[in-house]
Amino acid sequence: MNDKEMQWSFVAPQREDMPAIQAYKEEFETHHQLLHGTSDSTELETAMAAVPNRTFLLKDGEGEIVGMGNIRLGLNLYLYEQAGHIGYSIRPARQRQGYGKILLSQLLSVASFAGMEKVLIVCKRDNLASRRLIESLEPEKEKSEDPELCRYWFFLETRKEA
Repeated sequence: MNDKEMQWSFVAPQREDMPAIQAYKEEFETHHQLLHGTSDSTELETAMAAVPNRTFLLKDGEGEIVGMGNIRLGLNLYLYEQAGHIGYSIRPARQRQGYGKILLSQLLSVASFAGMEKVLIVCKRDNLASRRLIESLEPEKEKSEDPELCRYWFFLETRKEA
């Protein structure tokens, strides 16, 4: 199924989403997977609190959360070195179904509408799925000082909402 055939919505989280968000996070623990890209560590949460950021949910046609993403509208040293402007994750049971590309494309679109001209995405070198996804969108790869990280820059056209 391609993303044109998939039913999905890209929304800001609401109070009523909190139980579903908690279940989403617990699914990563159940599958013994790290929750990449969102506020899954105290260090990242602290760094994100220091800059304006926005969180979004990707839901399937039935309203189940299949992905979460975060856009940091600025960078401090930690975010610049370790996390970048965008972080995202896809629910373990829904991985390899095309949702990652939809989510990352939507996050980049929001960044463009927010007036961002350059967006940095950092991922772990051993996160092959994320690397393939990011590289499929043809960013500029930057040499990383940290051998465990890959760094990618997207150069965006800024847009205004109609």
